[in-house]
Amino acid sequence: MSIGISIFEPISTMDKKAKIIKAAFSLLSKNGILDTSVDDIAKLAGVSKKTLYFQFGSKDRLIKETFSWKMMNVSKAVDEVIEMDLFITKKIALYIKVICDSISDISFKVFFDLVNLKTLATPASAEYLKHAVFIRFNKLLDEAKSNEITKPGIEVGKALMTYWTILSPYLLMDLKNDVPYEIKKAESLSKVLYTQLVNFYDDLLTDSNYTKLLEYLSQS
Repeated sequence: MSIGISIFEPISTMDKKAKIIKAAFSLLSKNGILDTSVDDIAKLAGVSKKTLYFQFGSKDRLIKETFSWKMMNVSKAVDEVIEMDLFITKKIALYIKVICDSISDISFKVFFDLVNLKTLATPASAEYLKHAVFIRFNKLLDEAKSNEITKPGIEVGKALMTYWTILSPYLLMDLKNDVPYEIKKAESLSKVLYTQLVNFYDDLLTDSNYTKLLEYLSQS
C-alpha cells in the first residue's frame, strides 16, 4: 500500500536519544515488547545501558516515547496529504493508505503486547490524539461536502465519532472490549484497518464517488 510518502522523519543528527528511539522501534516492531530487552536496544543503538537509562529513565518511558515519535511522524504524513492539490476523492484514497502504511510494520504480537501493558494512553494523550484526528478528518469532510461527494443527510458529529471508534484502538493501543473477530482472523493489522476505513467511506460517499475511491485505491 506504499504511496511514496515517508511516515518516518529522518533522524539527521542521530543524537543519542534519537538513535535509541530508532533502535527501539526496530526491535519492538519486530520482536514485541516482552521479547525486547533494554540490553538489546542499547546494543543496536551503540550506546551503553547507563546512557539509555539516563535518557529515558525506564523501559516503560522509552516505549511511550518511541511510539509517540512514530505517531508524530504519521501525523506529519497525514497533514502532507491533506494539503495536496488533488481532487478530494483521490485525497481520501491517499489518506487511507498513509494511515494503513503507518501500522503496517506493527505486528499482532506488538499490538497485543501494547494492549496488555496499557501504558501508552494517558487520559491527556488520548484526548489530544482524539482532537488531532477530529481536526484532520473534519478538513477532509468539509472538502468532501463542498464538492458534493457525500451522501445527503450526513451528520458530521456522528461521522466523526464513528471514525474515531475505528482509529482509536490502533492509535491508543487500547481495546475497551474483547478483541474484535476481524482482528483475530486477519492477516495483518493494516489490512483490518484498511477494510474498516473502506467500509466507512462506503457509508459516507455517494455511490459514484465510492467507486472512484476504490479505483484510486487499486492503482497503487
